[in-house]
Amino acid sequence: MIRTPTSILIADRIKRSGLTQEEVARLLGVGRCSVNQLVNNKRRISTIMAIRLSDVFGKTPEWWLYRQADWDLLKAGR
Repeated sequence: MIRTPTSILIADRIKRSGLTQEEVARLLGVGRCSVNQLVNNKRRISTIMAIRLSDVFGKTPEWWLYRQADWDLLKAGR
């Protein structure tokens, strides 16, 4: 399975923060499974998740949503 740029970005930010997925999940206010699914490309970034990611990792919610939309458009064009 090809990993999305978004899942790679999230995994990279988790790694750079020195936090575990469980700790990130707690900061995001979601279950660890949700974070794991994002990292492993099994879940898309929703509007609410974009806001949460913005609060924890910076950037704007729009930035996170644009990354997801770029991937979705690329995939749809295949």
